Amino acid sequence: ICPKCGKEAKRETDTMDTFVCSSWYYLRFCSPKTNTTPFNAEELKYWMPVDQYIGGVEHAILHLLYSRFFTKALYDMGFVNFKEPFKRLFTQGMVCKDGAAMSKSKGNIVNPGEIFSKFGIDATRIMMLFAGPPEADMEWTDKGMEGASRFLNRVWRLIYNNIDCFKKPKNKEKISPEDISVNARNLRRKIHQTIKKVTEDIEERFHFNTAISAIMELVNEVYKFQLEAGEKQGKEGDIFVLRETLEMIVRLLGPI
Repeated sequence: ICPKCGKEAKRETDTMDTFVCSSWYYLRFCSPKTNTTPFNAEELKYWMPVDQYIGGVEHAILHLLYSRFFTKALYDMGFVNFKEPFKRLFTQGMVCKDGAAMSKSKGNIVNPGEIFSKFGIDATRIMMLFAGPPEADMEWTDKGMEGASRFLNRVWRLIYNNIDCFKKPKNKEKISPEDISVNARNLRRKIHQTIKKVTEDIEERFHFNTAISAIMELVNEVYKFQLEAGEKQGKEGDIFVLRETLEMIVRLLGPI
């Protein structure tokens, strides 16, 4: 019965602020099939705490503040065995245009469909990641699109022009050091330096811009290697190193 009008009524049950649910959703994600309790404590021991949280800077003063409060309260009550829900926080920058963050309300957005149609999705992604470190704001410009597109075309031509080296069996055991020229050894050394650089930049620092730069340097080294090798490139060891390098370029570009 409604206390005001005296008629039959149904009391509203959804009365809590949305931050209540968003303050512990990560606990629920760990045990989605549990239907008798909010979460399964044993599954939390396996999945929690989160190793890396990525979000906007406003998360640190709003959502994460409440999440930490909920977690600490649940810890004090004995429901979880950890005090902090997230080990590390990374706050990415904003894409800006005309000096302000892109927003529909401000009318300063760029239609991604038009950019994709003109340059392609891969080139767009390369350009945005190469523009600067992810923690910094980015002022949108399409001036770098042509450079990104040229780079990907260089990679494509490199693979296409050397497609025959993939047709030969990759028999590493039969390759001796004498079969590999000095230039090929230097190129192979560059491969492993690039692998180390890209791995650390992506996994530890999220610096995709410097990872892409390292891959670009490797591509340049391959072109230089082929130019210097000339007709001598037919050596079995050199062909093996070339194939290995091309495969690695494609793999390193995969996460990007």
